[in-house]
Amino acid sequence: MKISTFLGTSMDSEVSGNVIDLCPVGALTSKPYRFTARTWELNGHKGISPHDCLGSNLEIQEIGGVVKRVLPRDNEAVNECWLSDRDRYSYESVNSSDRLTMPLVRRGENYQEIEWAEALDLVSSKLMQIKETWSGKEIGAIASPTASLEEFFLLQKILRALGSSNVDHRLRQQDFRDDLAAPVCPGTDVSISKLQELDGVLIVGSNIRKELPLISLRLRRVAQQGGEIAVLNPMSFDHNFATTQEVIVKPSMMAIAFASIARKIAMATGKADLLPIDLVEL
Repeated sequence: MKISTFLGTSMDSEVSGNVIDLCPVGALTSKPYRFTARTWELNGHKGISPHDCLGSNLEIQEIGGVVKRVLPRDNEAVNECWLSDRDRYSYESVNSSDRLTMPLVRRGENYQEIEWAEALDLVSSKLMQIKETWSGKEIGAIASPTASLEEFFLLQKILRALGSSNVDHRLRQQDFRDDLAAPVCPGTDVSISKLQELDGVLIVGSNIRKELPLISLRLRRVAQQGGEIAVLNPMSFDHNFATTQEVIVKPSMMAIAFASIARKIAMATGKADLLPIDLVEL
């Protein structure tokens, strides 16, 4: 007898790790965690996933500062009891030998490790030198969108103390013309927990199965309950739910196609008077 996958195929899923939590007898286990620690030896720490805008609730379990596994924390309003594979297994990079653990400074053509105190003194002196030579307004900072709120807060405090307000986290945005009108924290009026209750959903420019796996599961429920899901994308993606309409256009035509959809919706709902003039004439 040979034990193998069903019909000789592998499981292609962004949430496959959840079968570990569902297994009633513990036969399905996490390969990176298996035999590395006993459950009662682990210290648990509450965490939030940094990998997407969903903010799945996590429990990070470690021994002596070495992360051993990551589990979901129940939160019906966000991730329910599930966790994407990206959130579950990405901790392996924390323990990687390739990870930088010391500051590096360029000396000649090479980078050399230095102590943290020396690195902080060096950065501080360089920033003060720029401020005294030109002004604090000549200093800018770009923060990673995956940084924590505390890190964002501290970074802007440092910049403002130097006399600069040039701090941002939008690494991939190119057009900032709507800054004054755009919301500071873009989001949706529909709560995450209510998504599966919608009658219709329009997805624009997103491979949502890969980008937000747990939201994709909620949209799968929308489709299973008879809801309609339409997609506007620059290329076709492999969704894990049925779509009622899928429109594929060139990337350069995405804005025009989306504006056309917005115009038709406004006309159909009697809100055409709220449209900008150039959109009415599209």
